[in-house]
Amino acid sequence: MSWKIKLVAATIAISCSYKVSYAETVVDEVKKKEPWNLFSWFSFQSKDENEAVKATRLLFWGSLNDPSSTTKHLDEEVASTHISKTSVSRKSTLPRIAQVKCPDIQSVLYWKSSFAFLSKKGVVSLFHVDDAFGDSEPHQLESGNVAFRGIALSPIGQKLLAWSQQGELFGAEFSESAVLNKVSRNWIGEHKVDHIHCGKSHCLALTKQGVVLSWGLSDSFGQLGRGQVTSEDNCETPGVVVVPKDIRVQKVCCGDAHSAFLMEDGSVWTCGSNQWLQLGNKEEPWKDGNDYRPTPQRVQGIGQRVATDIACGAHHTLILIKDGTVYSCGFGRWGQLGHHNYAQLSYLSRISWLDGLRNGRIRDIAAGSNHSCLVTTDGKLYSLGANFAGQLGIGTLQPSAIPRLVKGLDHFHVEKVFCSGDWTAVVGFFEDSTNL
Repeated sequence: MSWKIKLVAATIAISCSYKVSYAETVVDEVKKKEPWNLFSWFSFQSKDENEAVKATRLLFWGSLNDPSSTTKHLDEEVASTHISKTSVSRKSTLPRIAQVKCPDIQSVLYWKSSFAFLSKKGVVSLFHVDDAFGDSEPHQLESGNVAFRGIALSPIGQKLLAWSQQGELFGAEFSESAVLNKVSRNWIGEHKVDHIHCGKSHCLALTKQGVVLSWGLSDSFGQLGRGQVTSEDNCETPGVVVVPKDIRVQKVCCGDAHSAFLMEDGSVWTCGSNQWLQLGNKEEPWKDGNDYRPTPQRVQGIGQRVATDIACGAHHTLILIKDGTVYSCGFGRWGQLGHHNYAQLSYLSRISWLDGLRNGRIRDIAAGSNHSCLVTTDGKLYSLGANFAGQLGIGTLQPSAIPRLVKGLDHFHVEKVFCSGDWTAVVGFFEDSTNL
């Protein structure tokens, strides 16, 4: 073996003996002409001798411009300035590895530099992102040994909501409180919660009895789905959504001012703002009465196809079909619809680019404010849309109108993707121990 080969081998061995939280900055200058190659540096990470190869990892990227960008997004003019004129460190746009001792993470929330995790055992923990990302220990919230089923971030007071296996609702201050307290029955009534999703200004809750509740800061576009525009005083109190009585709701999802409902029969229903065609129907929003819908109506654009998942961005909607295809509609200024263009708005259409996938069909979808993420059946992640905060994780700040493979995850199997605002996170495991 020549001395050059020995030197390279020694260098790789030394670099892999440390925990790498993101792509090494020392290679930035070398890799400027080949940005894709930066991702190979990300895949190397040390592992403890007693650590299982398939240990759960959380990878996170985005929210580059401002830690609080999940609540205050950059407007288009400012975003374009950041893209074209600002020199940004490449390491900030790449996936970062969080060494969080929270096994079997099943849900992730992020707000103002703090994470909330829900483990598969039902434990809720908070973790603050500081300069030494991943070095801090998550703090488990006290709950009286209650096992939780889900978590959500309410826009009213930025409260962390958590519901138990039995459907009891608890709440806490997202970044301050160490205790999850049971929510008063005077507010939620006798309802038992099965699932909650919150958007920028409202929340939807699916109960175990099949009833859908809504509440929020306003109902100006009918996003609460109660059948009429309610007074501001009543919006913050949960009310019943007018859903079809003969079809049971399976999942609920919120955008900034619209709502989507996945039914057990595979149909999708929407209500709220239709200013950007995000409701998935053919009515032109510029005609009188078509810019909003106060009650859920069935999305006709997917025909008789069976939907298995839904995701709402700020002003766009994604629908995953049983055969692995994805339909999208709404605001597309940043390419988040995957229709090969940056059109301001678009009717519901299939993302035809996915037809050429060689590594399986899509099995999981998620939407941030202006970007979308798609996970294939074999655990690969594709991202598209706005990227001014590095939320696509592709090593640049340029938007994309077609799905881009996040190559930094070459040896990482994505189990679940989470998006909100200007950030993206995935939970999964490294497939090959040589890349740990």
